[in-house]
Amino acid sequence: MSIAGYTRPLVMGEDLTADVALLRGAGATRIVEEPDTQTRAGLSAWLEAAGEGDSLVVVDLERLGSVSRSIGSLLAMRARGVVFRCLSAPEVDLADESVVAVLRALDAVRRRTISSTTKAGQVGRRVGRPEVLDADGVAVVLELRRSGRSMAHIGRVLGVSTSTVQRVLALHSPRP
Repeated sequence: MSIAGYTRPLVMGEDLTADVALLRGAGATRIVEEPDTQTRAGLSAWLEAAGEGDSLVVVDLERLGSVSRSIGSLLAMRARGVVFRCLSAPEVDLADESVVAVLRALDAVRRRTISSTTKAGQVGRRVGRPEVLDADGVAVVLELRRSGRSMAHIGRVLGVSTSTVQRVLALHSPRP
């Protein structure tokens, strides 16, 4: 039964010295420290090797990653018999069935959302924010640009941002 501490930067270049000190103070004999904001290879490797009774300590839940990743990680730890402790949120106790029930419910919502957006894409429905310009608006953007108008001018005429005009042109202009 080992106690590991896990941390990763939330922003590039973040100094994790304070986190490491807190984790060691909480009894962590091994520190799993990711090198950047995107990597979770250290956590994945530790979870793969962890067994029943091993413990993982984090300073903050956000160190685990996005909410959906965190929920998946917490449920995987629970399934393996890993003890989890968050120093800033001690109420997240995987031994508490009500906490686990909430995590499972959130995970089910996440899975349904992924499933529904995937299905929507398969039947041709656009998922996400509605488009600002319809087909006629796109045609106007292309025509105005062909006539030499600036992107800022096109945006003002159509009442959209210059970024929208740039996206339309990037999607609909012929490639060299």
